[in-house]
Amino acid sequence: MKGVDVRSMNISRPVQGLLVVAAGLAAFAYWKGHEAPTSMSHERNAPSITASATRAVSRSEAAVPPASDAARAASSGGTASAMPAPPAPAPAMVDVFPSQNWLPPPPPPPPVSAAPPPPPEPPPLPFVVRSLWLDQHGALYVVLNAASKDFMLCAQCDRKGFLRAGDVLLNVYRIESVSDQGVRFLYLPLKRKQQLTFGGGR
Repeated sequence: MKGVDVRSMNISRPVQGLLVVAAGLAAFAYWKGHEAPTSMSHERNAPSITASATRAVSRSEAAVPPASDAARAASSGGTASAMPAPPAPAPAMVDVFPSQNWLPPPPPPPPVSAAPPPPPEPPPLPFVVRSLWLDQHGALYVVLNAASKDFMLCAQCDRKGFLRAGDVLLNVYRIESVSDQGVRFLYLPLKRKQQLTFGGGR
């Protein structure tokens, strides 16, 4: 079938314009008829795709475990460790060339001499005057008592049984002198003198 040349046909120009418009409308209607089913099929498939994507995302979130406390602590520790450390203190200065003193050390101080302790004291005299008298010649006689014993002394006499200067009583008391004031003894262990006065002891 041969194509029809519209130009060879005896058709007025207004009619030709209408034919062109009609052909354009027919082509547009044909194109819209094919586009509508395609867009509808896309719209029908879109909810299922969206639902599938949502379920996939939910499953991926469920598969990932929540962050543990250790991870949070590590994260906080990492943040804390990221902070700059305070500057270290400056090292102390060391004198590598200290001053030297070549002088000899001073002599030690002399030892402090402690005062000598006082000499020990002899014990008190154990004697008690029992009697005292003078004879017709003025000689003095004394009777002493100690350790339940009587000791007869005289100043200057030759009578037997009487003790005089130089004699020892109780093995430790030597008679030094006998007078009307009293009797003087020497305590032999300490070489200390003691006086027994008449009327009291010392």
